[in-house]
Amino acid sequence: MNFKKLQVKFAYKGVDKIWQGAVSQSLEVVDELQFMRLVQGQGEGFVIHLCSAPVMQSYKGEPVSDELQRLLDKFAALFEEPHQLPPHRTCDHYIKLVEGCKLVCIRPCKNSYHLNNEMEKLIKEMLAAGLL
Repeated sequence: MNFKKLQVKFAYKGVDKIWQGAVSQSLEVVDELQFMRLVQGQGEGFVIHLCSAPVMQSYKGEPVSDELQRLLDKFAALFEEPHQLPPHRTCDHYIKLVEGCKLVCIRPCKNSYHLNNEMEKLIKEMLAAGLL
């Protein structure tokens, strides 16, 4: 991956491929016919448009399909709030503390009022749950 050039290089079926990101901010949606005219005579071509999207709020009160409800019920444990630390694994994360080490003195980065309040709320919840 080359983030500066907006490129992803990889091999597919023994052939080197490059995905090139759009460098222009003026993107437009084209239909299938327009796209075919653009790539005509240039061999293969495809377009992938990745973008971040805000998380949508749940639709309370709307019915959920039976198939989706079965999946949600089957994997309900994945969606539960954690109430304890995860089990010990072969490679647990730890921070080595050095005795006599001086504290690093740097200014904290400034957060927005709302972000700071949300972080404080989350820290209090994790402390109360014993996760910190």
